[in-house]
Amino acid sequence: MAETFDKTDEEIETEVRHILSFRKGKESLISRWELVERIFGRQAVANRSNNNPYDRKIRDVIAQYRDIDLICSSSGAAGYWIAADMKDIEAIAEEYHGRAMAMLEKESNLRRRGIEKFGPQAPLFPIN
Repeated sequence: MAETFDKTDEEIETEVRHILSFRKGKESLISRWELVERIFGRQAVANRSNNNPYDRKIRDVIAQYRDIDLICSSSGAAGYWIAADMKDIEAIAEEYHGRAMAMLEKESNLRRRGIEKFGPQAPLFPIN
């Protein structure tokens, strides 16, 4: 599928934010591919992969406005919605916290295994 966006970034942002403004609460979520189709048309959802450029454009907008508009999404729910209350916020925040803790555990295990294999060496170039 060729990347042929006939809409400006501003038009895409406006449409995503407008559509989501009517999707308050998890029970009103809109699926990832329904959102792509509503904004770019049926041909845009023919390739339902993470490499779909239309989907990527929408995910970029959502990442940009997630905190401002309180846009929610969850690995347990296949879609996007606007937080209706603190229950929505806490559920998503807990998911982020769980992911962050898992990544910190991976970091710790990696360092431990590295020290076991190579010994406690000082890095040649400090990592900040």
